Amino acid sequence: MKYFITFAGLAATASAVGVTTVNPKCNFDYCLRNVIASNLPTRSGYADCVAFLQTTVIPAPATSWSTTYTTGTTTAPVSTITTSADYVPPIVDKRYFDFVQDFQNGGFRMVRRDEATGPVTITNTMPDYMIKSCTSLNGVEATARYASACSCVGATPGEPNNAPQPTITKTSTLEDPTATSATTPLTTVTVLTFKAEVTGAPTAAANKFLSTSVISGNTHIVAAAVATAAPNFVLYPNGKILVGGKRLIAKVSGPYPDSRYLDFIDDNLVTPGTAFDVVCEIGGTGLFTCKSAPPTNDHTKWILLDMGGGAYTLRLLKTSAAVPAPNFDGFTIKALAPNV
Repeated sequence: MKYFITFAGLAATASAVGVTTVNPKCNFDYCLRNVIASNLPTRSGYADCVAFLQTTVIPAPATSWSTTYTTGTTTAPVSTITTSADYVPPIVDKRYFDFVQDFQNGGFRMVRRDEATGPVTITNTMPDYMIKSCTSLNGVEATARYASACSCVGATPGEPNNAPQPTITKTSTLEDPTATSATTPLTTVTVLTFKAEVTGAPTAAANKFLSTSVISGNTHIVAAAVATAAPNFVLYPNGKILVGGKRLIAKVSGPYPDSRYLDFIDDNLVTPGTAFDVVCEIGGTGLFTCKSAPPTNDHTKWILLDMGGGAYTLRLLKTSAAVPAPNFDGFTIKALAPNV
């Protein structure tokens, strides 16, 4: 025996179990059908929608300063303490969407607003009974489809939950003017530990992680590893990069004079006259960028050279130069937490 459920029947069912309205222009896909069908005495699809859409906002942290005093004088040598912290990628707020009518399929499509800055918004997860029925489809995330279905039954997020404001405590160290004993002033340097992934426009090296490989006696950065096999990169405040205790430098590539391949030397050594220092940073969006340091500072474009066997050496190209074949660009490098 075959059974047929019409859109009109769905709308009538929704009305019978508590949903006050269903937008007739919406696409009655599995997401919307399960929102309606889940309005049972033991659970409410409408209430679950409201709970899902409601956000919790954590205000930007306040800074609390405390002051400590040294017992020495500024004539003593400076001692540096280096502390390490894992890089934490920026939180992307996926709840900031507008609903726009899509006349091609009669439903709604999700349009991303500008990324939020300042306070952090924590999103919710879908109910368990929606996970199998409301999945990602045609490039649209499952949570976006569920939020669209919730909007079709009139669910709104209401007022957000405002979490308590967190506090970051920082310490300022000053010399005690009454002290007479000489001690060594301390300087604390915090370095970031991270892993690096090739992202951006589709390339043969997309989603590969940066690793190191010895090629012709030089240690190169290659895009060939999976996350578990990729080494950690360590970024210092002055832009220095260490991998396995060795410092990243750049050298002129013989076949490509506008290109500089990346090599490593022991951190305690002076950069050779035939090489250049490299200065790197991680931007606010998590993108990892570098530039070849003085005298020119104009090698800033990432390129990859296919070395065969699925390995690609990473290089820095002069910003104004054309990409020499068989190198290619059109990608970015993203910093990720070291435990990915």
